[in-house]
Amino acid sequence: MKNLLVYYLFILSPFALMFWMIENEYSLAFVITLLFYSTIYRGVTDYFRLKARGCIGLELLRLFVPFYGRRRFFRDLYFR
Repeated sequence: MKNLLVYYLFILSPFALMFWMIENEYSLAFVITLLFYSTIYRGVTDYFRLKARGCIGLELLRLFVPFYGRRRFFRDLYFR
C-alpha cells in the first residue's frame, strides 16, 4: 500500500457503509461498525501502510491504541 491514493481509498471506503446504516436507522450496527473501524480496521491498514514504506517493524500492537500510532507516524501515513 505504498500509493497514497490507494491508502485513502482503503481508509475512506467504510464510510459508505456507515452512511447507509445511518440513513436506514441501523444505529446499533453503526456504533459497532464505528468502533471496529476506529480500533481494528484503522490499526491494520495503518500497519500495512507503514510496513510497506519501511517505517515500522513489528510495532503492530501500538497501532491498535487509537491516536497513539497515528500521531507518531502522522507525516508518513498521510502525506508521503
